[in-house]
Amino acid sequence: MRLYPAAPVIGRRAVADAVVDGHTIPAGADVVVAPWVTHRHPRYWEDPDRFDPERFAPGAEKDRPRYAWFPFGGGPRACIGQHFSMLESVLALAMVLGAYELEAVDRRVPVDAGITLRPKGPARCRLRPAGRG
Repeated sequence: MRLYPAAPVIGRRAVADAVVDGHTIPAGADVVVAPWVTHRHPRYWEDPDRFDPERFAPGAEKDRPRYAWFPFGGGPRACIGQHFSMLESVLALAMVLGAYELEAVDRRVPVDAGITLRPKGPARCRLRPAGRG
């Protein structure tokens, strides 16, 4: 969800004048925030293109800004389904990994960025029953 957020860009409208990094954003302006970019920014992520679940281990996030990772948006406009999505994905993954060992066949999967992010083609992997070599 860091490297491949479901929504790679999120549109918003400024409700008041603001200054962001020295740039004036007038009230009413349409703006885009990009989890795809922020989630890969080297200021927040060492070796940003590497998959490393330990980045989210307890204590590992203490020095990272709050919105360095925001796959569901943030604040009052955050995705209403974010908690269900995280629960569902953990349960589904636990069920699959309890029954199978997975091995990636395709190391790079091209993506299509529409409203949501999805693979342009198959993301192949080998499945083996769990507990077999």
